[in-house]
Amino acid sequence: MKKLSIKIVFIISITLMFSNTSFAFDYEDGQNVKVNLCAKDLTLVTAKTPKAHESGLSGFKKIPQDGMIFFFDDIKPRVFWMKDMNFPLDMVWITGDEIIGITENIPTQKVDDDSELKLYPSPQKVDIVIELNAGRAKKLKLKTGGKLKLLVQ
Repeated sequence: MKKLSIKIVFIISITLMFSNTSFAFDYEDGQNVKVNLCAKDLTLVTAKTPKAHESGLSGFKKIPQDGMIFFFDDIKPRVFWMKDMNFPLDMVWITGDEIIGITENIPTQKVDDDSELKLYPSPQKVDIVIELNAGRAKKLKLKTGGKLKLLVQ
């Protein structure tokens, strides 16, 4: 009985450990996904591929839906830029299902050479990044330690 209990706990632990990021694999670039972020429901446009990660919201005239969610296949430090952006942003840095940092009011930047772009690194290793209109994180009262949940579509 004790061995069975240990096996069950192990299986549940592994399932929970991977459940927070595995939902990203069900989506393609440009799809809408409904999430709950710190008890606030949002609709975000997905970016999963390296091409979508690089371009993000560049060139958009306004933010689509409530923003964009970037899903990555691994947890590591990330660096974002504001290349060809037409509006300022807030960036929400997430590991698993937990907000680990928020970078607010990132301004647009027009440069002649990409090497002049300011870079915005994640405060820690992350596997999800959400971009919102500047000031939206404050309006939503997002905080470090807040939780991200995928809502059933």
